[in-house]
Amino acid sequence: MAQTKPRVQGDAQVSFEGGCDSNLHPRLLQPNQTAWAVNCTMRGGSIGPRPGFVKRTLDFATDVEDKFQNANAKFQGAGYYRRASGQGELLLSIGGRIFSIEPDSSFSVRDVTPTSGANSSKQDLVTFEQAERWMVIQDDQSAPIIYNRAESRRAATDGSEVPSSSVGAYGNGRLWVASGSQYAAGDLVGSSSGDAYINRIDAVLKFTENDYLNEGGAFATPTNAGAITALSVMSALDTTVGEGDLIVFTRNSAFATTVPTDRTVWKNLSYPVQRLVAPSGAVGPYTVTNVNGDLYFRSSDGIRSLILARRDFNDPGITPISAEVDRALDYDDPRLLQFTSGVTFGNRLLHTCIGRRKTRGVVHQGIVSLDFNPVSGIRVKSPLAYDGLWTGLNVLHLVNGEFDGVERCFIIALSDSDEIELWEIDPTATHDYNGTSDQGIEWFFETRQLSFDSPFEKKRMDRFETWMREVKGQVDLTLYVRPDDSPNWNLWKTWQEDAKIKQCSGDTDCLGVYEYRPSYRPRRSVAYPPNTCEDLDPGKPVNEGYAFQFRLKGVGYAKVDLIRFFAEQKNENIYEACPPTTATQTTDTTCPLNDYPSI
Repeated sequence: MAQTKPRVQGDAQVSFEGGCDSNLHPRLLQPNQTAWAVNCTMRGGSIGPRPGFVKRTLDFATDVEDKFQNANAKFQGAGYYRRASGQGELLLSIGGRIFSIEPDSSFSVRDVTPTSGANSSKQDLVTFEQAERWMVIQDDQSAPIIYNRAESRRAATDGSEVPSSSVGAYGNGRLWVASGSQYAAGDLVGSSSGDAYINRIDAVLKFTENDYLNEGGAFATPTNAGAITALSVMSALDTTVGEGDLIVFTRNSAFATTVPTDRTVWKNLSYPVQRLVAPSGAVGPYTVTNVNGDLYFRSSDGIRSLILARRDFNDPGITPISAEVDRALDYDDPRLLQFTSGVTFGNRLLHTCIGRRKTRGVVHQGIVSLDFNPVSGIRVKSPLAYDGLWTGLNVLHLVNGEFDGVERCFIIALSDSDEIELWEIDPTATHDYNGTSDQGIEWFFETRQLSFDSPFEKKRMDRFETWMREVKGQVDLTLYVRPDDSPNWNLWKTWQEDAKIKQCSGDTDCLGVYEYRPSYRPRRSVAYPPNTCEDLDPGKPVNEGYAFQFRLKGVGYAKVDLIRFFAEQKNENIYEACPPTTATQTTDTTCPLNDYPSI
């Protein structure tokens, strides 16, 4: 487009596929990156709001709700249980009691605590691990609870079944459990300790082969590595069962354990059974996520990949892969990291962060989202990209699984009134649903810092332009700008877009049967930026500077495809910025903008 003003410099962003990066100074970012994003997705190159969070109404059986919502009952953990029929359940431990939620049956809630009594209500963490038909529930204190829909019972205390433990993993036909620095394997599925009536698959619950250490009893990690925090079995294509090493995590290390299926040959092994594979470990049992043959996990200094850690073992670059979202992770409380949880859903890694302790458990103010879609194409593969931070709920736990043949992801959250709620991440939802009505998602992103043709020439901001599509319903937009390295965002413009998506306005005023399709808005131009002075000395208009950064906030659904910026070069005395002999003390009491939108 021909310019009508002399000495106007322009810049633009035509793609957001590089995701956000809060680790670098905004002026160093690539043209397809953002400095930060909250409640956004950037899949496909456009930027817009995250999938909707939908509140699910729980249907409590008689006398169950009072136990479930007891103000003194602490949330301790959750897991996904898949029945032999293929139907799925969510299992929760609250105040020592075990509850089942069935998404396939109108979210009915049952108390499935064994008749022998509940676990301790004081334990902070309870873990869930499914082995064949049975869910093994462990709190490292009581005898494990064994659940299989038909019954809920305690493991035998005579040493013949699963011992008391803190974490577990099922792989290569054996259930592995750990407590402290020791870990051990149960009997092989189908072995003689099982019941022939059910093809001996219940042998996975037996621990009858652990008589002697050199015959295949317990293993132990070095005591200086700390207690075992998580167990996980990696996927592997070059084994007969498609499963690889057992990875044993402590907070500071990760060890790989490889043993033959036949326990009788364990004592004669000529290679090391246990070997160190990473000098950093997982902080908790729910943080390890199996992704395409790799394990992603939260360590004390960020999110890590086991494959990358093993590849770079002898290099100084054994570092986390989450520096891009340190703007969120830096606010994590190290003492609460053990309560974080992660899942893979919708080709994304979702991981909770920013934990805060409440009476009913540890809640998390955000979820970081790492998109695997850039590496999913058959042609050009781009680096993984972070969507940034997703907010809106006080997240207790993330859990996903297959329900009636559909992969679904649920958020167990804590309401403002301290009630435990169930929400679902719905990839098709364009708005949040609070159980009563749709709510527009509040989202925003911050651009890289733009210096236009030169970072050394003073400029006056002229205008901001945007191209949008898939506008659905009302969208409230707010634009902010800040010059140079100012810490303060200055309001520039607010406006609305609206595209009808419903056939009726109100409850009764129907307009007939029509198909309303998403709308688009090409080239919305926002001119006349604010020229008020900053609250600093020397006072200068906020629309003047050497570089500019922009923050666009939306409430509602729309996708931003393109943004363009123009600034007018100013004449400047080459000696105008001479430093003063005596420094002038400045103050700034401007309040920051909200970085954690709620539903």
